[in-house]
Amino acid sequence: MTVAESDNFRTTGTDPHSPHGRPSRLLSVDVFRGIAVAGMLLVDYPGDEAAGYWPIRHSPWNGWTPADLIFPSFVFLMGISIVLSFSARLQRGETRRQIALHAAKRSLILFAIGLFLNGVPEFHLASWRIEGVVQRIAICYLVAGLLFLWGHARPRHRGDCLPSWLLGSPATGSHTRNGAARAGRPVSGPRSQSQ
Repeated sequence: MTVAESDNFRTTGTDPHSPHGRPSRLLSVDVFRGIAVAGMLLVDYPGDEAAGYWPIRHSPWNGWTPADLIFPSFVFLMGISIVLSFSARLQRGETRRQIALHAAKRSLILFAIGLFLNGVPEFHLASWRIEGVVQRIAICYLVAGLLFLWGHARPRHRGDCLPSWLLGSPATGSHTRNGAARAGRPVSGPRSQSQ
């Protein structure tokens, strides 16, 4: 690969040697994704939970084990993919609105899949878990995508910048509130009576 081809690959994401000029994939992201999926499978299906090795068991509350790095790894990979994908789509001429609508649609579908998986096989509304892992990934994807599209540090035009704190506050507040509830600290709000 020549220097010019390398620059073309970095700026357009297109490998000059691939047929039909298809966008190429970043090998390091694919390898890390594979490791994260393998880790997820080990953590979710360790066999006997009590007899499992400590690295593939979640910590009870305080502390961490390697198993506790799986979810953050997926969120990290999602963030990298958002930057690569959304940048390429913007360079191809898609509008921010089109990309945001696509991200919202994907998030809703992912959220619905998570709800379905948490409800299988009985779907009892009283015990149906709404705040599952897949649903949290869907919310993170939507918030991170909107932050990428409109959360610039230096807006070029008036109204071009959506304050990052406006999008990040609900996610941070929800996370902090849930963490405090799990730690046994008093939490105000409608869920505090049920906990």
